[in-house]
Amino acid sequence: MNSIQNIQQLREFLTVYNTLSERCFNACARDYTTSTLTKDEGSCVSQCIDKQMLVNRRFMLVFAEQAPKALFKQGEQSPTEAIKSASWFPYGRKTSSTNSQYQHSSRFEQECGR
Repeated sequence: MNSIQNIQQLREFLTVYNTLSERCFNACARDYTTSTLTKDEGSCVSQCIDKQMLVNRRFMLVFAEQAPKALFKQGEQSPTEAIKSASWFPYGRKTSSTNSQYQHSSRFEQECGR
């Protein structure tokens, strides 16, 4: 399992790296007649990378702070608990644990005009 996580982290890193490289190259590279970056292009690339890394770092901090709040609001049921406690389902509900037949709820039948 650990090697799978390592591979996934490597893929995520390479995706970020490739996106960063492409954005900064497209924004900064102007002279294609030389094999090296000009002084202005080098400065542009450095500023671009610094800015993109700062934005990425801020995004990750905000995400780490806000995601748990959005997913699990205090005092509310989790999505799984809400589904389990629902009194009806659009396609019916089980009548007993041993019976695999589904019985349509009266609310569903009313909504369908039955």
